[in-house]
Amino acid sequence: MAVRPMLIIMLEVAGGGGCNGDGGSGSGSGGGGGASCSNSITGGSVDYAAGGGGGINGGSAGSGGGAGAGNGGSGGNGTSASIANRGSGGGGRGSGGSGGSGSAGVVIFSYPTTSMSASGGSSYPSGSNTVMIFNGSGNFAVAG
Repeated sequence: MAVRPMLIIMLEVAGGGGCNGDGGSGSGSGGGGGASCSNSITGGSVDYAAGGGGGINGGSAGSGGGAGAGNGGSGGNGTSASIANRGSGGGGRGSGGSGGSGSAGVVIFSYPTTSMSASGGSSYPSGSNTVMIFNGSGNFAVAG
């Protein structure tokens, strides 16, 4: 019987659009960042992959779309994403500023503990599954 991971999440999103689609358009203000997506593979519900808010050269800058995404700058710098390893975007820049940095992404695997074993990342048991998380580069190796 072939064993397949139950769920794989790979997130790395730039500013603007979020997990659920496009960021808001601005008319006299910076557009809001796209909304995040929630997932509970790690136990509790966690928001991932929101878009950063849009910058503007005067007026109101856009807000980040959740999950720690950065806010746009109003005539200056956008803010950086504030929560590590959520894959959220940084805020856009206003005139003469710099855009904020996005946060690093994350890859999460959940697989049946009794059917397979694997190495790489950090892991912990979750019911009858093992959850493995990568917050940086690494290898997911399945032992046969």
